[in-house]
Amino acid sequence: MLATLPFYEIPPLELGPLKFYPFGFLVGVAIIFGSHIASRRAKLDGLDEQVMAELALWAVIPGMIGAHLYSAIFYFPERILENPLYLLKIWDGISSFGGFLGGAAGVIYYLKKKSKVDIWAYGDGVVWGLTYGFFFGRMGCAVAYDHPGKFTDFFLGMDYPGHGSISAGARHNLGLYEMLWILGMIAILHTFWNKERFAGWTVAIVLLMYTPARFLFDFFRVADKTYFGLTPGHLAAIGLFTTGLLLYRWRKRVGEPVIPNEEPHVFADGTLAIKPPKKSKKKRK
Repeated sequence: MLATLPFYEIPPLELGPLKFYPFGFLVGVAIIFGSHIASRRAKLDGLDEQVMAELALWAVIPGMIGAHLYSAIFYFPERILENPLYLLKIWDGISSFGGFLGGAAGVIYYLKKKSKVDIWAYGDGVVWGLTYGFFFGRMGCAVAYDHPGKFTDFFLGMDYPGHGSISAGARHNLGLYEMLWILGMIAILHTFWNKERFAGWTVAIVLLMYTPARFLFDFFRVADKTYFGLTPGHLAAIGLFTTGLLLYRWRKRVGEPVIPNEEPHVFADGTLAIKPPKKSKKKRK
């Protein structure tokens, strides 16, 4: 049997009456760093940086709501039956897929109703930020060990002390596995940092890279509710992988180029993402 990784619980950082737990701290880092990457992407791709900055709120807040609702409805429906107000406790139980769907809904609403601009070039910028930020989010899951998997002697397994209905023993740390997978995704994405793409490329590629791994990892989960033998994560992965395939084909056919040269991006309908500054008229003497 191969040795597994030791389990170590990182204590919270105490600053006077305040306590900063590793998971919450890393989620905060994820939001800040992800927003920074999205802002850099907007500047490089010739998009409106103010729009991208406002998109952060429209992605994060609906994302948090969606993360809880998806978790409550599909993972813990019995809690809703016991107390329907559980739906309002957005801090109690979250799902990453629910966060993706909620964040996507917020971004689409803002871009179509508020800014009234095409969503795909901006959607790519948001997903660049999401992917980089998600790495820190999954790092938080890894150190909090809130996704214990089945028993294993795999060398990346962790000697879990047990909690609640999950007994002690060497188990898969699925948060760690996803963190490592996302790091690989970032390495691939970064090779395209300065390359021309079509609008929608990043959204489609990230879906196509992430969902197969998540589908596989969900087979190692324990205590998740299943539907027809599949977890809610399995079902979401199937749906989003299919979406990624269709989106890639459609956006490639549209062919709206995104050129990382800091020049104003041209949408598929010919309009500019950033209006060029008006030239001042010199007064004649």
